Amino acid sequence: MRLGVWRLGDEVVFRALTPGAFAFRRALAVGGPLAAAVDAALEVDAASDLAGLVREALNEEVLQCA
Repeated sequence: MRLGVWRLGDEVVFRALTPGAFAFRRALAVGGPLAAAVDAALEVDAASDLAGLVREALNEEVLQCA
C-alpha cells in the first residue's frame, strides 16, 4: 500500500492507496493525460476500478475538470 497526501482547501488529506490508484494518481501528478493514468493503473492492476479511480480523484480535487 501507498499513502496519498494532498491539500484540499486548507486541509491536509491522506489515505491509503491501492497499487492501481497510486499508479493512476502518479501519472496524473506528472502532468500526463487521463489516458496515460488509466494505462498506468491497468498495467499495475488489470482489475482496477477505473470509474472509481476517476470519481475519487474528482471528489478529492486531485483531478479537475476544465
